[in-house]
Amino acid sequence: MSETWRTSGLLRSTSGARAAIATALGLVSLGLAAGEAAAQTKREVNFGLPVAAINSSYCMFPTAMRLGFFAAEGLEVKIQNIAGSTSVVQTVLSGRLDVGGATPEPIFKSYSQGERAGYVQKFSKKGWICKTWEGELAMVSIPGTMPEKFYFTVRGDAVAARINVTLGQRVALTYAQHKGVPTSCFGETEYFVQDVRIVE
Repeated sequence: MSETWRTSGLLRSTSGARAAIATALGLVSLGLAAGEAAAQTKREVNFGLPVAAINSSYCMFPTAMRLGFFAAEGLEVKIQNIAGSTSVVQTVLSGRLDVGGATPEPIFKSYSQGERAGYVQKFSKKGWICKTWEGELAMVSIPGTMPEKFYFTVRGDAVAARINVTLGQRVALTYAQHKGVPTSCFGETEYFVQDVRIVE
């Protein structure tokens, strides 16, 4: 498949491609705005992507570069492929990159899955802007011992309603752990409950 075909195909996909290119320009602009002096004098931008090789998720950045969108803004963008979001963040913090891209992987892929049993003792919808259900499960292994607390997040109102119905009863919560989720907008914990069942 030739570069020309891919580039023209991207342009034909209109709004999606243009939105992606606008995002790329926005990210570079944000990186330059970090320091006033740098924004006024620096024309070269080192941009890091968290992948070893360009894939369909990140093709908009080199395409925008090839089509001259960055050059039209007076920027000479150099793209570096760095495997992993953590490495990109470390490289930005070290000063070797001006801007780094992040990956949505922590949101969609779970690190672990399982069940925890106990009594839900706190459960409420929290947040100033991004409201999520946050809860606390008291897990008692032996009667008379101090319970261990399991803090969890629920994203959906349907699961939250089912948990509210089971308050005061011993339950098993099915969860997926998502490590490295970028903001608390997705939830205050890394444990996202997907189901609840009463344990007899």
